[in-house]
Amino acid sequence: MKLFELSVLTDIEQFSSKNSTQNLTRHEKEALCQLAENREIVIKPADKGGGLVILSKEQYKKEALRILSDRTTYEPLSRDPTQDFVKLLDDLLNFGKSEEILNESEYSYLRISHPRIPFFYWLPKIHKDVSNPPGRPIISGVDSLTSLLSQYIDKQLQPYVLQSLSHFRDSINTWVKKHDVRHHNQVFIQYMFEILSKSCFSIFYM
Repeated sequence: MKLFELSVLTDIEQFSSKNSTQNLTRHEKEALCQLAENREIVIKPADKGGGLVILSKEQYKKEALRILSDRTTYEPLSRDPTQDFVKLLDDLLNFGKSEEILNESEYSYLRISHPRIPFFYWLPKIHKDVSNPPGRPIISGVDSLTSLLSQYIDKQLQPYVLQSLSHFRDSINTWVKKHDVRHHNQVFIQYMFEILSKSCFSIFYM
């Protein structure tokens, strides 16, 4: 056992001492730096396909305004309502603590002293239009007022969701339930091959 431990430590030291190899040429590095410093473009991941999309800043702004101008979905606010929601959440948490629904650690965890305002961005749907892709709107709520509350509620609901007949864990689980498959390796492999074939097709298509 001691010999094995020494062998592993030696391998780690040798691996750490090796200089990391660069997979980019000097010109490629310069091109990346120029793209990163260019304030006239916006670089976003594609909505599907795993690629990167470079858009002009004007094009990105134009699509963002088009999305936000939909008054059936978005409504302009006359002021920032964050403090109103802070008070509402505080009252809710205080009630939960007083009624012993929340313990002290849960109460402290769910309180956010300085919440970040969620922000809007969009991802280009190049699978619909390569030259002028429509956008998929996203609201990032990381570190927002209700972000931890959402995680807490999700955790509380998990046991009930997993027992629901309408719950499907993923696409494979959905297919298995649909066809009532139980440990049929051949069918499973065939299904995985179909998924990989479609993925390869989408890569070549892109």
